[in-house]
Amino acid sequence: MLQAGLRISNQWGSVQIDQNWRNYGFRQKVPVTITAYGTGEPIGYGGYQYQLVLSGTPALRVACRATELLPVKMHSYFNGSTWFLNWLFLKWLPPVADGSEAIPVTETVQFYVFDVLDFGTFSNVGLRVFNPSMQLVFHSDAPMMKLGYSGAGVQGCNIPFLGGPGRSYVPLILRNPIHGHGVGGVGYRIASHCLRVSGSTIITDDRQVRSLGASDAYENVGAYAAIDVTGL
Repeated sequence: MLQAGLRISNQWGSVQIDQNWRNYGFRQKVPVTITAYGTGEPIGYGGYQYQLVLSGTPALRVACRATELLPVKMHSYFNGSTWFLNWLFLKWLPPVADGSEAIPVTETVQFYVFDVLDFGTFSNVGLRVFNPSMQLVFHSDAPMMKLGYSGAGVQGCNIPFLGGPGRSYVPLILRNPIHGHGVGGVGYRIASHCLRVSGSTIITDDRQVRSLGASDAYENVGAYAAIDVTGL
């Protein structure tokens, strides 16, 4: 059935641009230098907590690219204009008996920020598509969020992603992979599937972040999408 308006589809028949979907555009990259230890407080199993503060819309999304550290996406909240996004960074090297787990690891991680397009951000030239409310849904000047194709495009945080050679990807966590496991019937540990980047591959690991005196256990692999950020 024919429908009015502009509609652009990809080779798989998925609609990429039309008036019904406000595309995500790349807004900025935020570098942050993080130093994490293997042991010590305030986190029971080491690591460093960081809060990223950003202005944006309720639709804003942030992906973290780390190669030497393991990012754990924690809680976040939005006050109507500003996002407060909390992350925990752990060392990915396993602890060993010689005490080297206490040696800090420092890395400048990259936060990639995506949001729906702001009408005033881009020029008045090029291809622009609006919805019936006159909200900008696409602009040819804006780098669009590109999904790295792998099956359905969204997968559990316990599954690695192998991208194309020469490409750069970041894991955009869509459902936090926090879960709990019983420990000898006397308690349980809170853990998270963590995602770091090596070349064009997204590697997954499972790390404990807390140990609590309770007996419940639950599994949650979470979900993420691999976003192609080559050239950004």
